[in-house]
Order: sequence, then structure tokens, then C-alpha cells
Amino acid sequence: MSTLSLPPVSNAGASSLSSHQVFTAALHSVWQAHWRFVFDDHPITSQALRLSTYQKLTILLHQQTTKSSSFTSPSL
Repeated sequence: MSTLSLPPVSNAGASSLSSHQVFTAALHSVWQAHWRFVFDDHPITSQALRLSTYQKLTILLHQQTTKSSSFTSPSL
């Protein structure tokens, strides 16, 4: 994450994200910015890429936290 210059995530579940998830979030942000540039002539900036990637990672962490906390074991 230091390569992407992302701010530290203050969630204990941060370690539960795999490198594939981080890479996929970053790649998705790059492609999203590319298509915004192609269709809307919106410039691509590193700040926008970092923010978009950080938002995607935050959503992934929230989904994992919600999924793990909503799991209930069946009663015997």
C-alpha cells in the first residue's frame, strides 16, 4: 500500500485484504479514470486515482467486516 501512497486504514480488518484485492481496486480506478478521460475529457490525476482506490478499498473492508459480523452459527 505504500507504493500507492494511500493513507493508513484505521480498521483492524485491513490485514484481511489480499494483495489481489488491492491490485484489482487500483486497476479498476485506472480504467475508470481512463474511460472518464476518453468520454468526458476529464483529466487523469494521481490524486484522483489515490482517492478512488482508497474508496474502493474502504468499501471492500466494510463488506468483509459486515459479512463476518453478520455470520451466525446455527444452533444445535
